[in-house]
Amino acid sequence: MVQEEVKCDKCGKIAETIEQVENENWEYCEGLKVQFCGECREKREEPPCTNSQCQADVCYDAREERTD
Repeated sequence: MVQEEVKCDKCGKIAETIEQVENENWEYCEGLKVQFCGECREKREEPPCTNSQCQADVCYDAREERTD
């Protein structure tokens, strides 16, 4: 079992092991303050956050694409 419960804020899924979190690419969005499981991460409806400290891949990719 994961030491600290990792629960998706979108669908309520709870990670059973730390390997599941790593394999399914769960991530926490600092700007939205939301934990996404791998499945919800792939179909998230929220726009990427603008928090420069956010480590979420989707947010990072969006910031890197901005050129203005």
